[in-house]
Amino acid sequence: MTGKMFPSGATQETFTVHSKTLGTIQLRVSLVDAGNPFVLVDSRSLRVKGYPTWPAAADPDFMLLAEDIRREGAVRFGLASDVKSASVVRGTPKIAFLSPPTDISSDIDVLAFTMGKPHPSIQITGAVCIGAAAAIHGTVAWQLAHGSTTNNFPKHGLEIDGQRIASPSPVRIRHPAGVTQTETTLGVNGKGDIHVRQVGVLRTARRLFEGNVFYKI
Repeated sequence: MTGKMFPSGATQETFTVHSKTLGTIQLRVSLVDAGNPFVLVDSRSLRVKGYPTWPAAADPDFMLLAEDIRREGAVRFGLASDVKSASVVRGTPKIAFLSPPTDISSDIDVLAFTMGKPHPSIQITGAVCIGAAAAIHGTVAWQLAHGSTTNNFPKHGLEIDGQRIASPSPVRIRHPAGVTQTETTLGVNGKGDIHVRQVGVLRTARRLFEGNVFYKI
């Protein structure tokens, strides 16, 4: 939508959000435009007195804070001139809260929002965006998926001059409905800069309906 994967020019930055209910809050985010523009929030940076267990989808204060962060993100993305006008278009950018995995079945735990409400699972475009971000050194998603490693050159999913050097390393994204897996392929330009070439998504399908079929013999 913006034409750049990192519209602000940074893989990670600090937001200062002025919440009507909670005051001034600082948190770490990555603004990533891949599939859809997303504000990816490092939940570890959410330090609000009296709220030690956030993100908590059912908490009304948390939902208001999520919208405050999303509006600030819209301005930083260049999609709105100010936070007031950002409230008019609630669908863009979207926002997701990223947390360390709770068990070995995932690499990142995610609570995504859509139109001001927690998403029951995760948007496909959200999985694409997080999968792409997790492949780029320095993003919130990278740090959660890869820990404190300082090696900024990927060892998996790299293509040079159309030749695949290594197969993509899957990223398992846990959401409220299960786990979605992404695989990201990267490329390198003549200057040695790494960019995302493609992101594949594998997800489980949920049952849409069931019934019985009657036939005559």
